[in-house]
Amino acid sequence: MSITTPILAGSVRTFSNQKRDASGSRPTFIVLCLVRRHMPTVQSPERKVQATVSLTGADQTLTVSREGRTVVASSPLGLTATFDSTVEDAPLPTVEAVEREDRVVDERFRTTCGKRRDHHHEATEATFTCEFTNGVTVVLTVRASDQGVAYRYRLPETGSVLLFEDRTAFRLPRDTTAWLTPWVENHETTSRHVPLFTAAGRFCTPGLFEVNADDWVLLTEAEVDGTTHAASLRSHEQDAAVEFEHPWTPIRSKGSFQTPWRVAVVGDLGTIVESDLVPALVDGPRTASSWVEPGRVAWSWWSESESPYDPDRQRDYIDYAAERGWEYVLVDEGWSPDWLPELVAYAAKRDVDLFVWAHWTDLRGADERREKLDRWADWGVAGIKIDFMDSDEQGRLQFYDDLLADAAKRELLVNFHGSVVPSGLKRRWPHVMTYEGVMGAEHLKWATLTPNTTSRSPTPATPSGRWTTRR
Repeated sequence: MSITTPILAGSVRTFSNQKRDASGSRPTFIVLCLVRRHMPTVQSPERKVQATVSLTGADQTLTVSREGRTVVASSPLGLTATFDSTVEDAPLPTVEAVEREDRVVDERFRTTCGKRRDHHHEATEATFTCEFTNGVTVVLTVRASDQGVAYRYRLPETGSVLLFEDRTAFRLPRDTTAWLTPWVENHETTSRHVPLFTAAGRFCTPGLFEVNADDWVLLTEAEVDGTTHAASLRSHEQDAAVEFEHPWTPIRSKGSFQTPWRVAVVGDLGTIVESDLVPALVDGPRTASSWVEPGRVAWSWWSESESPYDPDRQRDYIDYAAERGWEYVLVDEGWSPDWLPELVAYAAKRDVDLFVWAHWTDLRGADERREKLDRWADWGVAGIKIDFMDSDEQGRLQFYDDLLADAAKRELLVNFHGSVVPSGLKRRWPHVMTYEGVMGAEHLKWATLTPNTTSRSPTPATPSGRWTTRR
């Protein structure tokens, strides 16, 4: 398939590519695309959702339809800055051939917590391997399920530092109504209900959009880990396109690189709320889950901010939890190692386990982190609340990866607060109980919050797995 412009174009210092082996239980079919104007389609198993990919012409695009109705109009695919050009205004490489590989995905998996425990993911996946005239190979993977469409790029191994601009966008119908949350680093702010065509600014993922009378779209990411940055959303006034935007810092890669999944959950409002497409796109667990026991938590900080400094007051909360059969008590900021081991023993006698609070910087260094986690696990602590990460950049995301691996080895549950937006990684790390990154009731302690709700829409955070614990 001879194409005049590449899927990915621009200039870069160096970058690399990560191979991903997504599991499935049915045969794989390989087709070499030789038709110049062919526009490949990828249909969901029940043919409710279809993605149409254009790999020809000046721009490469993706269109998404649901039951024959367009819900995502022709939208740009691509990254700039993926080819090194030392000559100013040098022509960009072009695609010489595209090899298409199809497979049917049929997976059942179980998670320890969330909107449901048992999941069944069925989808059709097409992988387009694009060979460029300069010898570079770029892989585009598109997956369509009855809950929506997701795609990602895989880039070849050529170095250790990747500098790129992501031009990924989803173009929605002009009359789309949006629920968007203005971006802040800890994601704790209220959502706006606005016509998309008048919205302008940077927003948190996910974004929720009503595009037709009974067609909704939720835009988010899946499988965002320490190999990359987390994205935010960007919209412009008088424009119905929603772009994915990254922090302007380099991505460091060891040997290989692939982007997170860009996800459009589509359907009626019930489908949006019930969707488990985001965790379905993530690889399976990296630790055993037999020891993981989700439960109810008594927490004193919101009503009595000084109470975590007082072991006697914490005993009152332990007694309160024990009387009601609650499984846990969270001892927030202020606890002391002088009395915490005794408090753990007091709770254990009443069949209650403890979570303890820590600032993420207390666990940043590998040696310090392992020493403290060992000590807390030896005391009998059941879980940890990690706070104030407040960043979407790769370095902070690598901390999540390292912390979760070390906590799993010690069978410690984890609650993140002031965190990155979840992207389905609770499937990979079953001991993650929550990602708290919303404007919750704690803000009532220092601010007046005006209710901002609608009877028609769920919170935009709900479908991708964000939720606020009851205080």
